[in-house]
Amino acid sequence: MMVSRIQWVMSIFLIAIIWAIPVCAQEASKDRILYEIDQRLSNKFALKDAIDAGRERAVLCQSCHGEDGNSVQPEAPNLAGQNAGYLLDQISRFADGRRKDFVMNQLAENFTADDKINIAIFYYSMPVKPQHVNWHLVYIGEPLYKDRCSSCHGEEGMGHTNLARLAGQQVAYVKKVLTQFRKTANHLDSKSETPRKSATMEKVVKNLTDEQIDALAEYVAQLGFEDNE
Repeated sequence: MMVSRIQWVMSIFLIAIIWAIPVCAQEASKDRILYEIDQRLSNKFALKDAIDAGRERAVLCQSCHGEDGNSVQPEAPNLAGQNAGYLLDQISRFADGRRKDFVMNQLAENFTADDKINIAIFYYSMPVKPQHVNWHLVYIGEPLYKDRCSSCHGEEGMGHTNLARLAGQQVAYVKKVLTQFRKTANHLDSKSETPRKSATMEKVVKNLTDEQIDALAEYVAQLGFEDNE
């Protein structure tokens, strides 16, 4: 009886270890990739090579995100200046299907690990171009942003390694994404579009009005620029 009990405990222990291995491996892989990004960013020769290689591999992205990551489609995000670690994570999510978008899934799944790193570094290294904003809505959006968004994305909207930079982002894109999160939060997902899910974001936007979403979008669009008038 005692032997059987010991075997049962050992079995549970082994199962727990086996389940933990993929998670640990994924975290270790992510850490290695982030380390590789830092290594390339800190060496001017490696940085130049990464930017050149990333620009070449990102050529098919230009029709939406522009030659330098400043979007030419209102509802496509600016990638210029975006945090490299965050970009890499999003490319990986499109590649393995955790994020759904037909075009992005097709492109990302053909990128090698090295391609993803170089593309992320290329876009991160490009400057974000200022855009015209509605200053009336900017002033409405400022207190909303500071109350609901700044604790994660920072006072200046720069995010950090694994969190999106919002500063200088496309107004129409921010509106679209916030609206998608609000739909998810209120169980109003449409079968015609891919829902965006995040427990944190859903909590933030669940009760926002359309005007408040518009104001937040205008506010973050002008962040990061000394003079955007």
